[in-house]
Amino acid sequence: MLRLLSSPDRTTSEGFADYIALLVLYATGLHVSKLSALNIEDVDLKESWVHVQKGKGRDRQVALLFPRLLWTIYGSMSVYTARQPWALFC
Repeated sequence: MLRLLSSPDRTTSEGFADYIALLVLYATGLHVSKLSALNIEDVDLKESWVHVQKGKGRDRQVALLFPRLLWTIYGSMSVYTARQPWALFC
């Protein structure tokens, strides 16, 4: 896992976003399709949750974000807003 996490080039915005995506996948166990559908507003910084759509318009589920991961996402919000204001990972 450490080798995989060290593969993205974190000095570029795309590489850093890839690194965050890998961290979220590893920490939450989300499917890649669920991760790619996440928007910035799906991350609840106060409650340490990410809200995930459960399928075609169905209910939403939540996944816990660990504090260190949460603050890494929070600290990199400018990277995301520079890419696409609504999409967290794309």
